[in-house]
Amino acid sequence: MCALLITGCVQTNSPVGEKTPVLVTSSNDTPLPVITTEIIPQFRPGDIIDSTQNLDRVPHLIILDYNNTTRQYQYDIIFRNVNKSWGYRLYPETRWVSVGFFEKNETYLLTHINITDIETRFPSKEIFEKTP
Repeated sequence: MCALLITGCVQTNSPVGEKTPVLVTSSNDTPLPVITTEIIPQFRPGDIIDSTQNLDRVPHLIILDYNNTTRQYQYDIIFRNVNKSWGYRLYPETRWVSVGFFEKNETYLLTHINITDIETRFPSKEIFEKTP
């Protein structure tokens, strides 16, 4: 916190009848609070999200990671199993996107799962595309 003290002193060498104010400032050493602009992410790894609340719409997105330095989510596409459980990725193809863009467009949290429970059907996009 900073304080400002103004006093009205008179200089002794002033001509008679003329008063000259003197500005005296004082402050204590208490630091000002730091204001941060850190964005707290709305989603966390394992969240399955979408732009609608329609669980039957395929596919959905899954949050895999969050980078606080770049303020970006890492995500991939996830599908539901035939028995409606979650879920699998066809192949790993992660992408990064800014928090602001993602939270504006993908606004519904459908559910949360453990990332280690996600099955990956193919090890790469190339193998997926070559599979009959």
